[in-house]
Amino acid sequence: MAVVKNIASVVLGYLGIFVVTFVCFAVLWTALGADGSFQPGSWTVSGAWTAGAIVVALAAGVVGGFVSGKVATGSVAPKVLAVIVVGLGMLQALTNYLDEAGPRPESVSMFDAAEFAVYPAWAAWLIALLGAAGVLFGASKARGRAEPEA
Repeated sequence: MAVVKNIASVVLGYLGIFVVTFVCFAVLWTALGADGSFQPGSWTVSGAWTAGAIVVALAAGVVGGFVSGKVATGSVAPKVLAVIVVGLGMLQALTNYLDEAGPRPESVSMFDAAEFAVYPAWAAWLIALLGAAGVLFGASKARGRAEPEA
């Protein structure tokens, strides 16, 4: 039963990350629009979008880690989730520049924006690492572990 619970904790934690990411990016897209989300005429994201994505990655990671930590029977499942998050984030960072989408049209849907957005290389790697760090932090809070005092 512990194995099933730990697998469920990873799946539910990832689901939590997905929901938070989707909702936050939908709000960010609504607030910024295409012109505020991208540099003029290109698919390269703006500084405002990059900053928002960094915050979203950390917040989503914390929520996913918290959910995983609450459901898991120990500390291994949230660590597996963190490895999955960093692995998928690094895969996205590596493939960031493979698709040449050409110039950005005036009208862009949120789904096209997600598909063709190009992040600065440093941001793509940072987002991957912050997502995983957020998972570990959220999981530690779920288990009630106090932070060591400095």
